[in-house]
Amino acid sequence: MPSKSLEMQVLKRGRQRKRQVDLAEDATVQDILAKLAQLSGAPRSGLFVAEHRNAAKVRLFAGEAPVGNFEVGGLESVEELPEVIHVQRQKVSMQESEALELLDELLALYNQADIQQKVKELQQLFLTENRDRRHYGLRVASTGSYACS
Repeated sequence: MPSKSLEMQVLKRGRQRKRQVDLAEDATVQDILAKLAQLSGAPRSGLFVAEHRNAAKVRLFAGEAPVGNFEVGGLESVEELPEVIHVQRQKVSMQESEALELLDELLALYNQADIQQKVKELQQLFLTENRDRRHYGLRVASTGSYACS
């Protein structure tokens, strides 16, 4: 699979040492951060990628891919990293039977009486208080995470 070579440095003021990143065509920020966490031992949750876009430095989302050289926040230095870092797309796959089993488990959780009660309360809250409907999905997701904890 084709790749592109980009330069990476730590997000700090002043000149920083750089490393070359060979980024697979379909790799994203999520893949970069996973590789850097693996190589450096830094927690994945503390790392992020930023690059210059439209004369501003912006933080990239996990599903985005840098288009040019980029900086990494959350690392002290790149000294312990190899000179060239190869980043491939990390794909998660499952068999159809595994996917159907997972779907059955999720449906069983969603159909529990306490979850249904919370969803009804949430729906009523949005209907009676005229809340922004764009936030509904986030609130439903947090209701679902309650069930899994």
